[in-house]
Amino acid sequence: MIKPYYENRLVKIFNANCLDILSEIKDVSAIVTDPPYELGFMGKDWDSRGVSFKKETWEAIRSSCKSGAMMLSFGGTRTFHRIAVAIEDAGWEFRDTIMWLYGSGFPKSLAIDKAIDKHLGGEREVVGIQNHPTSKDRTGNKSPYQAEEYLDGSFDITKPATPEAKLWSGYGSSLKPAFEPILVCMNPLDGTFANNALKHGVAGINIDECRMQYKEGEVDFTARQRQQADPREKGWSGNVAMPGTDIQMFKEKGRFPANVIHDGSQMVMELFPNTSKAGNTKESDMTKGSSVFGIGQIKVNPKIQGDNGGSAARFFYCAKSSKSERNKGCEDLEEQSVSYMNTHGGNADKGETWHPIDDRTGEERDRFSAKMKNNHPTVKPLAIMEYLCKLVKMPEYNLILDPFMGSGTTLLACIRLGIPCIGIDSDEHSCEIASKRCEYEIKESMK
Repeated sequence: MIKPYYENRLVKIFNANCLDILSEIKDVSAIVTDPPYELGFMGKDWDSRGVSFKKETWEAIRSSCKSGAMMLSFGGTRTFHRIAVAIEDAGWEFRDTIMWLYGSGFPKSLAIDKAIDKHLGGEREVVGIQNHPTSKDRTGNKSPYQAEEYLDGSFDITKPATPEAKLWSGYGSSLKPAFEPILVCMNPLDGTFANNALKHGVAGINIDECRMQYKEGEVDFTARQRQQADPREKGWSGNVAMPGTDIQMFKEKGRFPANVIHDGSQMVMELFPNTSKAGNTKESDMTKGSSVFGIGQIKVNPKIQGDNGGSAARFFYCAKSSKSERNKGCEDLEEQSVSYMNTHGGNADKGETWHPIDDRTGEERDRFSAKMKNNHPTVKPLAIMEYLCKLVKMPEYNLILDPFMGSGTTLLACIRLGIPCIGIDSDEHSCEIASKRCEYEIKESMK
């Protein structure tokens, strides 16, 4: 067995290629991981090996798991299908896909007209100056992508210099990133869910502990639903009463967890209808299934106002990782450059780039780089990892594995939940960052 790089009462960290050590790890109850998206990000070796696209990788991971173990794996919007195919070919069963929506993604699109002018040697005329906005997310934390120290403050607005560039003005190479998929998979069961639970201590997902809490005054917990006809005759299912009986309409534990996660940004909130409007839906209309929330979601309190009214509140909310969150425990590490990654990535073969062209100099510049002690480029928010770990937490036996640990956010989530966990990463600097962060979290949990 390879000696752990770091170890405490809940966590083991291994500095190794996961394929070299997974054969020695057994009885894993769940996988929560953010694997390489294989985008060749910034020329990094770890993101261009094709490891996520190989079924052998996911076979090795599966061999470490108990029957029925769940796996939650992030993916990039441009390459997650390749990861999904490899996972499925390795024998995992797909159960769902969670969509993580966020409004704080930055467009990283190549302006084709500017590329044409550069290619033809055209000198563009400066017609204005665009200042970078500084904004705060819903929690009041400044987005790490908008911290002053990594923005140069402004850039020139220019107009096309050649007829060819003018023709292509307004065309780009990619869309603004606004979601990431989280693949929900399961190691095949040993028989049924019931048999797997009794024999292996692993089965399904932790629904009740992950329910979305209702906001104060949002629903009436005393409301009852009485059914006159057999709901099964209409094809209904779920929380409905049998003929001649009634049941409580809303559970105190909250709403059933959904396959959507959002960051609470205005852009995302505006995608959803307002709950207060749903409260004005006529009950007669509900019987026709005309509600914006579908059949069965009736009598929502129409008095809800302001922030309570956003229907996105029915989904798990998680802001992007803040600078202070990602650096906790790393105070004694030297600051190093970090460049942020999105889920699309540039394609150098097609002339796309991570570095926007500076119109004043014609040179590429890295608008999204910074100096940080935790300089890992793909740090996920602790809140979302804690939620995902809680979702796959079993009643008694738990051992969560992250075979692509990065800076260790999955391990921090497990520490907060009191779950034993194992993290693996081939990059020693990432292991150093993760161990520092885990040591800090362990000390905090003992206060």
